[in-house]
Amino acid sequence: MLSKRIFVLVFVVAFLTLIVGCSITTPEIIDNKAPLITTTTLPDATVGTAYTATVEATDADDDALTFSLVSGPTDMVISGAGVISGWTPAGTGTWAVIVAVTDGVSSDTQSFNISVTVRIPMEITVVIPTFTVGEPAWFTVNMIANSDSGKSVVAYFGVPTSTADEKIEGTLEIGVGSDLLGLHATVSGIQTNVFTMSDVTSDFRGTFESAGTYSTRIRVKTFPGGELLCSKVITFEVIDLVHNTTANRYYSTITEALDEASAGDTIEVAAGTYDGFVVDKDNITIKATGEAIIKIVNFPGIENNKGVVINANGVVIEGLTIDGSGFDPQSRGILGYENVEYTVKNAIFINLMTGIYANAQTAFNVELTAIGNTFTNCMAGIGGTENTTLNKIEENIFTDCDEGIGLGPGVEGPDGLISYLHDNNVFVDCTVSVGDWR
Repeated sequence: MLSKRIFVLVFVVAFLTLIVGCSITTPEIIDNKAPLITTTTLPDATVGTAYTATVEATDADDDALTFSLVSGPTDMVISGAGVISGWTPAGTGTWAVIVAVTDGVSSDTQSFNISVTVRIPMEITVVIPTFTVGEPAWFTVNMIANSDSGKSVVAYFGVPTSTADEKIEGTLEIGVGSDLLGLHATVSGIQTNVFTMSDVTSDFRGTFESAGTYSTRIRVKTFPGGELLCSKVITFEVIDLVHNTTANRYYSTITEALDEASAGDTIEVAAGTYDGFVVDKDNITIKATGEAIIKIVNFPGIENNKGVVINANGVVIEGLTIDGSGFDPQSRGILGYENVEYTVKNAIFINLMTGIYANAQTAFNVELTAIGNTFTNCMAGIGGTENTTLNKIEENIFTDCDEGIGLGPGVEGPDGLISYLHDNNVFVDCTVSVGDWR
């Protein structure tokens, strides 16, 4: 009976083999590998700011992955690709979030804690000098990102205008190596290229063609979207080179300032080169605040070429440079003319026939005080004639002059004038230190 059963089993196997054409094999068992969430932390959130973040995962089998939100704040969602969105925190605190990922067979989960803090908006600070008309100057804009770090933004600069709504004329350039990139003209001003917000420092060079006080506003907005992140009003003070500090008015030339000055005014002169001028108002002070160079000019009705002509009392000239190089060899730096009393301090005189000349003549009186001046390569550093009184001549330096100080007929001064002049001044390589022609 057993043999009969074995025969039948063999026959069935042989028959199946014949029909199917192959032998029976064991099904293959596939070993699926689970996906793995590789993101371990999520960025912090800010109150009132829409939250977005991306969770990433890997799969050794390169299976398609789908993310889902297991738990989290109300309104938070996650796309199948792992992008979290939809949530705008209303208050501070810490929120627990659990994210899952699956490849259709296996899955992985990851827990996160998101800290929510109050937004600290970006800040703008600006370091701006006082601008001088026509002179380029640099100013620095600092942007501190704070909670707005990483946002795509554009910075806008409005056209500076005065309180009278007058637009300033000039140019604005961005410095090489600045964190901001590019400036482009717009209808209302200029804007930068799009950039990613971070702590930014950029230098700008402005050149302005008219004096005045102007203001503008820097705005930083998200791009795209146009959300205003920060706004800062900045003010430009643009001055001319010559400033009547008493009247607080600015001028392009010393002569213009003197024409509108009143007796007793003080006029400050910035570094630059200026035409010579005449002072005919009493008690005017003209003071250089930088290297102010006075050119020799020909004043009609006054002999020879001069840098400065003084025809008033109580005038003070301080810190000017008068260089006669390339001009008439008969040029004089400062001429005190007719009945005047004046003071010259800390001035520089170079290559002149006479640095300071007190020209009293027979019918007039001139009084001169000269302190702390330098005279180089002059025929005479200081010269006086006839009714000239040298009130105080001290701390002056005379170098390579034919005659340091020349005393013409009638010149008076402190007792023992010659010794006084020698003792209170310095003479270097002068042919004659003090020439007495009285």
